[in-house]
Amino acid sequence: MIQTEARLIADDRVDLTREDGDLVARCPQSIQGLLEVRGVGIVRVETLASAKIGLAIDLASRETVERLPTARTRDYLGVAVPVLALDPFEVSAPAKVAVAARQAAVGTLFAV
Repeated sequence: MIQTEARLIADDRVDLTREDGDLVARCPQSIQGLLEVRGVGIVRVETLASAKIGLAIDLASRETVERLPTARTRDYLGVAVPVLALDPFEVSAPAKVAVAARQAAVGTLFAV
């Protein structure tokens, strides 16, 4: 489910564009405001129209996640975005994403 400080743009598919040097995510019109909740079905939820992308998360097995990751980025439409690999099944995964997103937003992810 969506954590309290997170906001949903889209579920399953997101459209990316480059705007003024930023990478921006938007939801396709056909699935706007919809979220699939496994075991419950499709539900209507509040969404944001768009958001700047400042961090990408690679879903990885616990064994492949680096304890102290080296800085890396991935290019999307000519915009370099910081990338982290995280195990999505760890209970702490949402908290790790929140911490990393805050660090990326102020330019201090991988700074130490």
